[in-house]
Amino acid sequence: MTDDRAAAARERAETIAREADHEACEAVRRIVVKVTPRTADKPPEPGASFSTHRIDARTGMRAAHRLQLAAARQLRDYVRRAREDGMGWQEIGALLELGAVAAERGVPVAGAAFGFAAGQPSGCGQAAAFAWRCRQCGQAINDRPGPRSSCR
Repeated sequence: MTDDRAAAARERAETIAREADHEACEAVRRIVVKVTPRTADKPPEPGASFSTHRIDARTGMRAAHRLQLAAARQLRDYVRRAREDGMGWQEIGALLELGAVAAERGVPVAGAAFGFAAGQPSGCGQAAAFAWRCRQCGQAINDRPGPRSSCR
């Protein structure tokens, strides 16, 4: 990748991060307003002469947590779509910015991406797996840790 392309990719990633933060704050606020039209008016700091419209901490936590869970489901769907489109775990890990996590755990970026997407195994003695469908042959694929497990 050229320096110009790398700089443009970094700038896009930073813009996406800023927009995601902003939209998450707004989404939590919209959710809370829908379910609890009344929020507490509180001064922003002790002794302040004005009040701000402030979301109750309990309601805000619930809304933010549910938004996080919904975003995680969407992310898994996009990872599945990426695998179906032929994207490898290494590229998925890079897009998910898992380099530091991989280094900390002493695993390749591809392994960190697989672990992120597959989560914990569902039962005792079972290996983690990530299911998707091959677009070329229609075969159901269950990626598992270790050597590449796809029909390609």
